[in-house]
Amino acid sequence: MKKIAFLLLFPAILLSCRDGNNNTEVQTAPRVINPMGGADRSRIDDETTNQEEDRNFLVPMIPIPQEEKLVLTNDLNLDFDTEDEQIILTRLTSEEQDRMILYVVDYNNEDMIFYEALKTPISADSSEGLNVLLQDVTGNSMNEIIVTGFTKEQNHTFDAYTIVTTAAGKLQLANILSLNINGIIEIENFERSQDYRMGQNTNESFTIITEETDEVSEDNLDLIKTTYKWNRSRRIYAPASIDKVPGLSIKEEQLTKIYRSSLEEFVAYISGPWYKVEDLNRNRQPLLKQIIHFDMSGNQIIFAEDNIQEIYDWNDTFRTIFKGINIQSGSSLITSQRRDIYLSLEEVDLIKLNIHGSTEWDGFYSPVTPALQQSLMVRQGIEESRELSRLSGQYRNNKGEDLNIELPYFTLKSGNELLFNGFMEFFILNDISILEMHYLKNNGLIDHRDVYSVEYQESEDSSRIIRTMTLTPGTLTTKGFTRIPGDTIHYEQIEINGN
Repeated sequence: MKKIAFLLLFPAILLSCRDGNNNTEVQTAPRVINPMGGADRSRIDDETTNQEEDRNFLVPMIPIPQEEKLVLTNDLNLDFDTEDEQIILTRLTSEEQDRMILYVVDYNNEDMIFYEALKTPISADSSEGLNVLLQDVTGNSMNEIIVTGFTKEQNHTFDAYTIVTTAAGKLQLANILSLNINGIIEIENFERSQDYRMGQNTNESFTIITEETDEVSEDNLDLIKTTYKWNRSRRIYAPASIDKVPGLSIKEEQLTKIYRSSLEEFVAYISGPWYKVEDLNRNRQPLLKQIIHFDMSGNQIIFAEDNIQEIYDWNDTFRTIFKGINIQSGSSLITSQRRDIYLSLEEVDLIKLNIHGSTEWDGFYSPVTPALQQSLMVRQGIEESRELSRLSGQYRNNKGEDLNIELPYFTLKSGNELLFNGFMEFFILNDISILEMHYLKNNGLIDHRDVYSVEYQESEDSSRIIRTMTLTPGTLTTKGFTRIPGDTIHYEQIEINGN
């Protein structure tokens, strides 16, 4: 059975104060990878391999050569047909070469077989930090495949592929940009027009920016900034401008010290809560509406907006250029859900974030000061519900629906019709029993989440045991459980005692 680790969503996330004069002592930090270390990271340890195999359990739809090791598989839909495509990443290791290979597999309805729509080596040659992103960067209303990662030398890599045609019913893709740099790669997102959102091909393309260290400069704080724009006629991303950003423009001595610090010292400096002050277009944002807490000691990154909190495991950290790091994180609840965070320290008290997998969090952030934290602090009151956590079997509700519980999983049926499946968690918050249910789509992503307070009763006589649950809908806020409008649901299970 696939193993999933569940974490309770703690309402209090801002319990550690961030001091602007943070000392550089590092306590317990997430695993960090220093590009200056020079170590060969071509070998993956057993623990990492097991985690990778646990996350990526889909069966490849085509045979994989024996000399290639499977790294990742993912089912998705790139075009407008009813059949999903499959992305496969493998690693080819031999005496002559060590490289990563990308496959895109499509289904041919006429021949009724799966076939290779694309097979190509990618720029990354390490399994560390690999990420596959689907995003329409060209503006043609169809997603491109973007694979980001790192080389063994810790250069940042970027490979993008677009759909060229579906000739003879077969999908064809072409490379539109490949990068391998010692620096940061950023997709500049913006809000597209109403015509685009209505499905029209408006060719509103995104710009791609790279910043890398100027290798020929005497000052290692000098940068080379390259702007790539979509060339529609050539169907590639091509450099539109190359600019030098001199290190002399960095005037604050404290900022320069941070830039020259070690990776561990840099991570220690940005640890703590930060709130969004501006989006990437420099539009001001509501005070303390979106908060990201970099919890170095807990190896977690917590995203909080209004009454909703998401906890991500802080997995890997890579140094890009002197002012930036790349953080690899994954949802604590859904192992297939990841966020790659590109963090750049712009000023002593200002960071810039680009987050692959959740663009609504992109923007500029300032630290949450101790004074601001005091207004957000709440008491911790979460504990395990031992009584409810032992529940199992089938429960029928007052709508005639059957809830089958096999913690942490559940299925919800109406007769023989499957309504939903997903995972659930019972816990106690501030002396109130809580049930949190995550409903999954067919592709394994979360469709929606429901939160209920639970009143549980159990009665028994000589012939049967009757268990009842009364669920009241609500939401989790910084003050605990709050009831919301909605019908109360009653579930009942009758267990017949054996003779």
